Amino acid sequence: FVKNNASLIIPAGVTVSAVKNDALGDKSILVITKGAKLMINGTLEKPVVFTSAATTKAPGDWGAIIILGKAPTNIGTGNVEGLTVSPDTEFGGTISNDNSGSISYLRMEYCGGINPDNENEWLVDKASGLCLESVGSATTINNVMIVHSRDDAFQFVGGTVNATHLIGYNNGDDDFDFDLGYAGKLQYLLSYRTEL
Repeated sequence: FVKNNASLIIPAGVTVSAVKNDALGDKSILVITKGAKLMINGTLEKPVVFTSAATTKAPGDWGAIIILGKAPTNIGTGNVEGLTVSPDTEFGGTISNDNSGSISYLRMEYCGGINPDNENEWLVDKASGLCLESVGSATTINNVMIVHSRDDAFQFVGGTVNATHLIGYNNGDDDFDFDLGYAGKLQYLLSYRTEL
């Protein structure tokens, strides 16, 4: 958890390897709480990569990057599905231009949801892939690829964040998932599957 209005800055070329955990409730996750920021400063030549530390990598080895903002949803505020309810898992507010940082040239591999087998169709999906909950329009997101997620790739839960150049490749569920009144703008999206 990145908390207390702190900023986590990840420079170009960094690879973050998450320890594999087969217990669905104990997946490795990174949570950026309301008011905090994530700055991923990858480049075309040196992207930032979040992947599995397992020798034999597989979808679902780790969970998600979850960013929680203060932008509106159609339910007011809420908490991330699949995580313990606390101030650190709350999203939502009234600040449309909230800023949760910037993400450029990020690749995520072998993530896969906190508990995808227990999704309830009328609830928000459990957090998976790059999960953007109430993220505001002052946040910048571009050039992100999510590969071999066990569940969703990109999740937009409320919020107003804009994003460009997003790729979902061979993921297990939705490549682009929208819930709770997302109202941002997206450009250049690609969903590509070589496997059924």
